[in-house]
Amino acid sequence: MNEEIEACYRLLELPIGASLEEVKQAWREHVKGSHPDHFTNDPERQHQAQEQLKDFNLAYERLEAYLTSEFPPEADSPPAAAPTPAPRKSKVVWSLILFALFGGVFLAAWNGGLLRKKPVPNPVIATAAPVKVESPKPTEPAQPANVPAQSNPTPTDSYADETVPEFEAARRWFQQSAVQGNAFAQNQFGVMLRDGKGGSQNQVEASKWFGRAAAQGFALAQLNLGAALEHGQGVPQNFVQAAKWYELAKTNAAGEPGRASLQLLQPQLTASQIAEAHRLAQQFHTKPEITGLIIFAATYGSGTHFADVTSRVKDLLNEPGLDIYATPQMLWADPSPGWNKALVIIYEFKSKRHVFTTGEGGRVNLAMLLGSDKP
Repeated sequence: MNEEIEACYRLLELPIGASLEEVKQAWREHVKGSHPDHFTNDPERQHQAQEQLKDFNLAYERLEAYLTSEFPPEADSPPAAAPTPAPRKSKVVWSLILFALFGGVFLAAWNGGLLRKKPVPNPVIATAAPVKVESPKPTEPAQPANVPAQSNPTPTDSYADETVPEFEAARRWFQQSAVQGNAFAQNQFGVMLRDGKGGSQNQVEASKWFGRAAAQGFALAQLNLGAALEHGQGVPQNFVQAAKWYELAKTNAAGEPGRASLQLLQPQLTASQIAEAHRLAQQFHTKPEITGLIIFAATYGSGTHFADVTSRVKDLLNEPGLDIYATPQMLWADPSPGWNKALVIIYEFKSKRHVFTTGEGGRVNLAMLLGSDKP
């Protein structure tokens, strides 16, 4: 038994080697007692409770993975002796190695279909974009299974305010895999943005990545997106949407945390809101992202007056079934008022470079770029 697992036991106030049922019971009691909703009149205490809740959830996830792994702990093994304190750098390295191992096992199970719920063929209702439009190819290969699967601060140490080389490298790798549509990497990159690991903190961007992974059916991202919606972190507070994502997480791999979070949120909802959240969850089905499409640049204008509309075009292409028209109103740019302008998109699909051009008022959509529709 390693030091990190022992720390999880201590955080839940359990003896080393306690069973999974004991872990579940202790986790439920801690979550109920320290939920942020108990401190709505005390913002400082509510923030502390939110951090505690993250730690309790992470401790439960790691203990559950440890106790249900292929090599469970021996029943009669005595508690390990307290380890000799190591320099902070060593602790970071060992923690990252452990995170990478757990992340690799989880990703392998996810890609193998062991943790996915079968999609229900119902109308689509989701908050994340179903189509991924990537940035230019990175120079380093994406390695989601070989980088630290750091999902939250550990129970014993928190490096949220630090930028260390290990976290910086992990953040780069997760980002590279995230833009290629990997749901596991999208969630992990969102966590690092939310917690400020390996770079600056950005909860708005974190919620966007949680949304993309959640739309693909990734349970931990659904749980993270639900928490962001419940507490208004990076997104407007929305209890109905939060309940929807908690319910979806409950039916997937994040069953226990999703169920507990939903139970704690429900007292704040009316009966009609609970019914609406349930309806939205029933109508949801996963949306795998299209890989292989990279938008390099998009410009709009005429003569020597052009505006860079790359970001706007990417956002519009992420809208399902949307037709984009080359107009100032849709592209939010008018570099040469009164003149006929052209929209030029430089992109790559299936390793082939393409240039798409349309005149003022012309139409473009995702199917046209992929070659399955014609202007």
